[in-house]
Amino acid sequence: MSQTPAGIIVDVATNPAGATVTAAGDLDLATAPHFMNLTLPVPGGGEGSELTVDMAAVRFCDSAGIVALIKLKQRCDERGWRLRTINLQPAVRRILVDFSGLGEYLNVV
Repeated sequence: MSQTPAGIIVDVATNPAGATVTAAGDLDLATAPHFMNLTLPVPGGGEGSELTVDMAAVRFCDSAGIVALIKLKQRCDERGWRLRTINLQPAVRRILVDFSGLGEYLNVV
């Protein structure tokens, strides 16, 4: 796991089917660059793989966090991967699904 002084922890685990990103803390202006640095170059499987972003421990997500997730989705699309976003806390779900309307785009489960 990698932690920034700003307070997000990001763990990237690869597997034969793709990769899983587990994040904890706030995904915001201060932490989104670190999140992107660790997730955008995710190694792993080829086309048809899946990237799962587990946000069970993410307490807050602002517009910078939304942009980071959109860039991650675009990266998955470029590689032929499927993005799945799971375990959103109610406050984060409201931001990503209800307010921004990105639930389907980010494949929120």
